[in-house]
Amino acid sequence: MRASVIAAPCFVLIVTTTGAQSGDPSPRRGETLALGGISFVAIPAGEFVMGDSSGRGLDNERPAHRVRIDPRWMARTEVTFRQWKAFLDDSGHPPGRSIALGEDHPVVSITWEDARAYCDWFSRKHGVVARLPTEAEWEYAARGGLQGKQYPNGDSLSRSDANYDSKGPVKVASYPPNGYGLHDMAGNVGEWVADWYDKDYYQRSPRENPRGPATDEHWPQRRADRGGGWCMGADMARVSARHAGPGDWDEGGTADCLGFRPVVEVWDRPTGCAACP
Repeated sequence: MRASVIAAPCFVLIVTTTGAQSGDPSPRRGETLALGGISFVAIPAGEFVMGDSSGRGLDNERPAHRVRIDPRWMARTEVTFRQWKAFLDDSGHPPGRSIALGEDHPVVSITWEDARAYCDWFSRKHGVVARLPTEAEWEYAARGGLQGKQYPNGDSLSRSDANYDSKGPVKVASYPPNGYGLHDMAGNVGEWVADWYDKDYYQRSPRENPRGPATDEHWPQRRADRGGGWCMGADMARVSARHAGPGDWDEGGTADCLGFRPVVEVWDRPTGCAACP
């Protein structure tokens, strides 16, 4: 293992690598990136079967289909209240309904618009392209390199694996990580993703880096979320399970079970910055 410093016009980041090839900016399994108080882990490029046609999945998880994903960096944990407060203090963004359960707990009651505002701020602050993951990126990362499994760590989920069907969220990273080093991809809080929600999208989803439908044709303004959460049972924490909620909660819903984690796009050169002028 070695540590290297990547200097870009906008920022300096520390990347810890294991056997990375010099001159290639693509993250490799086992690499981590520390940026803006968040630990990101490498999600290498790859192909997987998205969805579930086994009979356990719901109609909106069918048909299972092959998808190819480009490399990304993904936050190791859900955004904590400590990280959220740094955003509020620096940006002046209204706190909305966000709830502080503890600095190292995931921030909850976050709307989709709140999550996007955080990612936009993080991008400007650190000179990177930070955003919410797509549904495809999220599911690929949640599987942690496992193919055809129901959960991030296999085909079953126990109380020692994740926080689900409980009284509330717990501190991030309280449970073991998956194969990519990501914590709480099942349970704790559900996580907003970038896509509009369309229950029939898989019938026409492209193979390469699908980004979801152009809009929600069935329920206007509904965005997708993944991972279940403390307020749901184990079945809704499956890696292929899909959910949806109004992005701004104008319909009177509650987001108490929802948080988020950002991804950072990969730079096109080791010393470059995709968001820099």
